[in-house]
Amino acid sequence: METTIEKKLDALWRVRGRAPDEREKALLRRALLTLYGNIIPAPALGTLPWGTRRAIAPAMPRYVGHWNWDSAFSAMALARVDAPLAREQAEILFAAQAENGCLPNVIFPDGRVAANRSQPPVWFCAYREIDRRDPDDAALADAYGVLCRYEAFWRTRRQTGGLFRYDADEGKNASLVKFESGWDTSPRWDETLPDALWPIDLNCYMVEAYRSLAYMAKRLGRSEARRWTACAETLAALVNERLWHEESGAYMDTVIADGRPTGVLTPASFMPLAVGIADAARAEKTAALARAPQKFYPLMPSVSYDAPQYASGDYFRGPTWMNLAGMALDGLHRYGYTALAAGYRERLLGICAAETRGLFEYYDSRTGEGRGACGYGWTAAFLIHWILDF
Repeated sequence: METTIEKKLDALWRVRGRAPDEREKALLRRALLTLYGNIIPAPALGTLPWGTRRAIAPAMPRYVGHWNWDSAFSAMALARVDAPLAREQAEILFAAQAENGCLPNVIFPDGRVAANRSQPPVWFCAYREIDRRDPDDAALADAYGVLCRYEAFWRTRRQTGGLFRYDADEGKNASLVKFESGWDTSPRWDETLPDALWPIDLNCYMVEAYRSLAYMAKRLGRSEARRWTACAETLAALVNERLWHEESGAYMDTVIADGRPTGVLTPASFMPLAVGIADAARAEKTAALARAPQKFYPLMPSVSYDAPQYASGDYFRGPTWMNLAGMALDGLHRYGYTALAAGYRERLLGICAAETRGLFEYYDSRTGEGRGACGYGWTAAFLIHWILDF
């Protein structure tokens, strides 16, 4: 494995076209070792439900299973160096698609499938990125069929008034609805459950989902590419019409029944910048949140520093999560706030480098100490993104 990783590192730097500094080189090596180290091993007896495909867990041995959006982030990172392994993450999940089109929350090694809820729909853009790096017409055609059914699931079961919400199906309870959001214990859901909200992140993910479907349709010569593009534009307009709240100066989760903002500021508020649908004035107000020490500066916590619910090390109630911070960094970078984004990048890489035990699930947003599971996949995935793309 060590020799394989070194070869992959060399290939990555050749593509980048520059020599790494020592910290970047060490972090990138640690990130790749983390992703490969999370491949779920075959049992001594019996077989895994996904056969000989290699499933990547979020973190071994704490989270042993194939989680929906975790696998998407891992696949996007691995597409750079190991397209077959990246595609296997899609194939494992896609093979478990429910009749209603749902791609399940998680598949466990014992065969259990949590198919009464999904997770944030990252797989649309993840598969687009795999295909961009390693085009395969037959594989794309298969994936396009799965993802068209997945879009229908969100549209027919999770859409209200043209915008999307998180929910759960048979046997649902409050916890399962939160599980679909991926932000399990977030203060976003303290007063109103996700099934009664238009969440800002979900609707931005769906804008990108429609763009990804348009890309796939065009690649395959399908006539519906224009329809998918129109869907993206319509949804983007609704996000700007209903989810921007001028008094707050922010995009915010919104109560479906009365259009009231929840008042909870999180990195999700940066998602319209990440997908490029904010105008310049709204982008500037959003960037101001990233500059403000009482809001998100310096480590982009999972709820603003001044929120009454904020707790620096408490799961989704204050720590820094690299996938959530990634929303903000991508948005700031996209809108030209390069120095601000670079400052965040430097600090986030710094706390990862300083935590010598490994790459953690999340980090204390005051001290930078690693918390939760060690050897976490999407932390590795976002380090790869920040080192190679910024």
